[in-house]
Amino acid sequence: MRSLNRIIVCTASAALLPGCIVGEIRDNLVLANEKLAHVEVQLEQVTETNTQLVELQESLKRLASIDASLKSVDTDLDGVAESLKRLDDHMVSLRRTLQSIDSTIPFLKIADDEEITERPPDAPAEASEGPDDPPLADEKTAGG
Repeated sequence: MRSLNRIIVCTASAALLPGCIVGEIRDNLVLANEKLAHVEVQLEQVTETNTQLVELQESLKRLASIDASLKSVDTDLDGVAESLKRLDDHMVSLRRTLQSIDSTIPFLKIADDEEITERPPDAPAEASEGPDDPPLADEKTAGG
Protein backbone atom coordinates (compact mmCIF):
# COMPACT_ATOMS: atom_id res chain seq x y z
CA MET A 1 0.00 0.00 0.00
CA ARG A 2 2.84 2.21 0.67
CA SER A 3 4.10 1.89 -2.83
CA LEU A 4 0.65 2.57 -4.14
CA ASN A 5 0.53 5.83 -2.16
CA ARG A 6 3.88 6.76 -3.49
CA ILE A 7 2.80 6.07 -7.06
CA ILE A 8 -0.38 8.12 -6.59
CA VAL A 9 1.57 11.02 -5.09
CA CYS A 10 4.15 10.89 -7.86
CA THR A 11 1.49 10.68 -10.55
CA ALA A 12 -0.44 13.58 -9.06
CA SER A 13 2.73 15.61 -8.78
CA ALA A 14 3.71 14.82 -12.34
CA ALA A 15 0.24 15.76 -13.56
CA LEU A 16 0.27 19.08 -11.72
CA LEU A 17 3.85 19.94 -12.59
CA PRO A 18 3.45 20.31 -16.38
CA GLY A 19 0.35 22.43 -15.81
CA CYS A 20 2.34 24.87 -13.68
CA ILE A 21 5.03 25.15 -16.32
CA VAL A 22 2.49 25.66 -19.10
CA GLY A 23 0.66 28.24 -17.02
CA GLU A 24 3.91 30.03 -16.29
CA ILE A 25 4.83 30.00 -19.97
CA ARG A 26 1.38 31.33 -20.84
CA ASP A 27 1.71 34.13 -18.27
CA ASN A 28 5.15 35.06 -19.64
CA LEU A 29 3.78 35.12 -23.22
CA VAL A 30 0.93 37.41 -22.14
CA LEU A 31 3.43 39.71 -20.45
CA ALA A 32 5.66 39.69 -23.56
CA ASN A 33 2.64 40.54 -25.76
CA GLU A 34 1.74 43.46 -23.52
CA LYS A 35 5.31 44.76 -23.70
CA LEU A 36 5.31 44.37 -27.49
CA ALA A 37 2.04 46.31 -27.72
CA HIS A 38 3.59 49.10 -25.64
CA VAL A 39 6.72 49.10 -27.82
CA GLU A 40 4.54 49.24 -30.93
CA VAL A 41 2.72 52.33 -29.61
CA GLN A 42 6.06 54.01 -28.86
CA LEU A 43 7.35 53.08 -32.32
CA GLU A 44 4.30 54.73 -33.91
CA GLN A 45 4.98 57.88 -31.87
CA VAL A 46 8.63 57.88 -32.96
CA THR A 47 7.56 57.46 -36.61
CA GLU A 48 5.14 60.39 -36.29
CA THR A 49 7.85 62.52 -34.67
CA ASN A 50 10.28 61.66 -37.47
CA THR A 51 7.69 62.69 -40.05
CA GLN A 52 7.22 66.00 -38.26
CA LEU A 53 11.00 66.51 -38.14
CA VAL A 54 11.28 65.95 -41.90
CA GLU A 55 8.52 68.51 -42.50
CA LEU A 56 10.26 70.92 -40.13
CA GLN A 57 13.57 70.51 -41.98
CA GLU A 58 11.84 71.28 -45.29
CA SER A 59 10.25 74.38 -43.75
CA LEU A 60 13.64 75.49 -42.39
CA LYS A 61 15.17 75.14 -45.87
CA ARG A 62 12.42 77.34 -47.32
CA LEU A 63 12.88 79.88 -44.51
CA ALA A 64 16.64 79.93 -45.10
CA SER A 65 16.12 80.83 -48.76
CA ILE A 66 13.59 83.51 -47.79
CA ASP A 67 16.04 84.88 -45.22
CA ALA A 68 18.80 85.05 -47.85
CA SER A 69 16.43 86.92 -50.19
CA LEU A 70 15.47 89.37 -47.44
CA LYS A 71 19.12 90.01 -46.60
CA SER A 72 19.77 90.76 -50.27
CA VAL A 73 16.83 93.18 -50.37
CA ASP A 74 18.03 94.80 -47.13
CA THR A 75 21.47 95.34 -48.63
CA ASP A 76 19.90 96.90 -51.72
CA LEU A 77 17.75 99.16 -49.55
CA ASP A 78 20.80 100.35 -47.63
CA GLY A 79 22.17 101.66 -50.92
CA VAL A 80 18.85 103.31 -51.73
CA ALA A 81 18.75 105.03 -48.32
CA GLU A 82 22.23 106.45 -48.91
CA SER A 83 21.19 107.65 -52.39
CA LEU A 84 18.08 109.31 -50.96
CA LYS A 85 20.19 111.08 -48.33
CA ARG A 86 22.49 112.46 -51.04
CA LEU A 87 19.45 113.46 -53.11
CA ASP A 88 17.95 115.30 -50.12
CA ASP A 89 21.20 117.16 -49.56
CA HIS A 90 21.33 118.09 -53.25
CA MET A 91 17.72 119.29 -53.22
CA VAL A 92 18.41 121.52 -50.20
CA SER A 93 21.41 122.99 -51.98
CA LEU A 94 19.37 123.55 -55.15
CA ARG A 95 16.62 125.19 -53.12
CA ARG A 96 19.16 127.60 -51.61
CA THR A 97 20.51 128.41 -55.04
CA LEU A 98 17.02 129.14 -56.38
CA GLN A 99 16.19 131.30 -53.38
CA SER A 100 19.48 133.13 -53.83
CA ILE A 101 18.57 133.79 -57.48
CA ASP A 102 15.13 135.02 -56.37
CA SER A 103 16.66 137.40 -53.86
CA THR A 104 19.09 138.70 -56.50
CA ILE A 105 16.53 138.96 -59.32
CA PRO A 106 13.17 139.40 -57.52
CA PHE A 107 10.98 139.59 -60.63
CA LEU A 108 11.85 136.02 -61.78
CA LYS A 109 10.33 134.29 -58.71
CA ILE A 110 11.91 130.87 -59.47
CA ALA A 111 11.57 129.53 -55.91
CA ASP A 112 8.62 129.68 -53.50
CA ASP A 113 8.75 132.14 -50.64
CA GLU A 114 9.16 129.28 -48.12
CA GLU A 115 12.25 129.04 -46.00
CA ILE A 116 15.02 126.62 -46.89
CA THR A 117 15.16 123.64 -44.58
CA GLU A 118 17.85 121.16 -43.82
CA ARG A 119 18.58 118.74 -41.04
CA PRO A 120 21.69 119.29 -38.92
CA PRO A 121 23.95 116.21 -39.03
CA ASP A 122 23.43 115.20 -35.38
CA ALA A 123 19.86 116.45 -34.83
CA PRO A 124 17.00 113.90 -34.56
CA ALA A 125 14.10 114.18 -37.00
CA GLU A 126 10.94 115.74 -35.54
CA ALA A 127 8.33 115.05 -38.22
CA SER A 128 7.67 112.17 -40.57
CA GLU A 129 5.32 111.48 -43.44
CA GLY A 130 4.43 107.99 -42.20
CA PRO A 131 5.68 105.19 -39.94
CA ASP A 132 7.93 103.69 -42.63
CA ASP A 133 9.01 106.90 -44.34
CA PRO A 134 12.39 108.52 -43.64
CA PRO A 135 12.25 111.53 -41.30
CA LEU A 136 11.81 114.97 -42.80
CA ALA A 137 14.53 117.59 -42.42
CA ASP A 138 14.45 120.00 -39.48
CA GLU A 139 13.80 123.59 -40.44
CA LYS A 140 16.64 126.09 -40.45
CA THR A 141 16.55 129.54 -42.00
CA ALA A 142 19.10 130.04 -44.76
CA GLY A 143 20.37 133.44 -45.62
CA GLY A 144 19.00 134.84 -48.87
